[in-house]
Amino acid sequence: MNRRMRTTMWAALGMTGLVLAGCSDDDSATSNRGEMSESGGEESPLAEYMGSSTIGFGGSSVVAVAGFGDQEPTDEDRQRYRRVQELVAECMQEEGFEYVPTSLDDVSAGVSRFEDAYALEPEEFAKEYGYGISTLMFGPAEGDGTPDDPNQAIRAELSESAQEAYDLALWGDVPTMAVSVDDDGTVRDESLGDQVDLDGADTGCMGKAGDEVYGESTFDAEEFDHSQFDSLWNEIAALQDRIRRDPRIEDALADWRGCMADAGYADFDAPDDAQSAVFDRMMEASSSGDAETGFVVGDSADTIDPAVLREVQEYEIDVATADFTCNQDHFDETYREVAHQMEQEFVDANREELERYRDWLAESGAAG
Repeated sequence: MNRRMRTTMWAALGMTGLVLAGCSDDDSATSNRGEMSESGGEESPLAEYMGSSTIGFGGSSVVAVAGFGDQEPTDEDRQRYRRVQELVAECMQEEGFEYVPTSLDDVSAGVSRFEDAYALEPEEFAKEYGYGISTLMFGPAEGDGTPDDPNQAIRAELSESAQEAYDLALWGDVPTMAVSVDDDGTVRDESLGDQVDLDGADTGCMGKAGDEVYGESTFDAEEFDHSQFDSLWNEIAALQDRIRRDPRIEDALADWRGCMADAGYADFDAPDDAQSAVFDRMMEASSSGDAETGFVVGDSADTIDPAVLREVQEYEIDVATADFTCNQDHFDETYREVAHQMEQEFVDANREELERYRDWLAESGAAG
């Protein structure tokens, strides 16, 4: 299956800037995004070069994959955010919709929910959030104490056609970025052209307000074009395949399968399959995505039948908990040992190109 995860240009660039601009330094904003495999707490040989640009190395699927800076927003941050919200409310009123300005404290409360979740130990994370797909990606599970967004409630009361008009007014109609990962691990992207000027695109009330308060935004796709490293990425994908085909890994996988079968999940061939099964169920439940095209980042739980969402969440937690236990008992240690050995051999043979990639990440700002 070729799964595409899509996000609108403004959601990727504009909203993040509104929420986090000025709230964290580069260092504090660096996240714990699923690093390459670790061996007994030791960073893997490839992690030094790849930054956060990973393709799923590592045994256990239950990993904290996001993080947020720990700096408190300044008074200026709060003032700017409040002004943006006021402008959005005025703009939405002109478009015929009600919009309630929110505060940066409301945003911080939502961020805090993620921080608290990803601060848990992996086993506890699995028991409470599974992989974080249906439980975190698509909005909070019921009763987690996160403040309700009044604008979600307003939107939910609209008809389907009115919701589409509401979304268009709020977010506009901007180009879509798409990234796909083939079955063999090859990462592909779809070009947006050399540069997209957000001021020239319809970015809706949120975009207009952000431009007025924070300044106009542009996205230079060429700056982030990593096609020059396609050969390196393909070689890394081949390395991943060699690791998984190693006889020691095959033996560990057989033990993992037996453990998962005992837990009631006999249909999975490898740890990745367990997480993919949850993802696919979430796609089937989502009104805005499917297993072929993926989902639009930012979809919330209110677009999914609550009873269906709860079923998916319960399934995810059960699968992830079993997956964590079976990984710990039968797979992770062997995977770390084999991956560390083979990654080091790869680094020794490709150090010059890996250093060039690491330097490009730092210069382009894509590593953050």
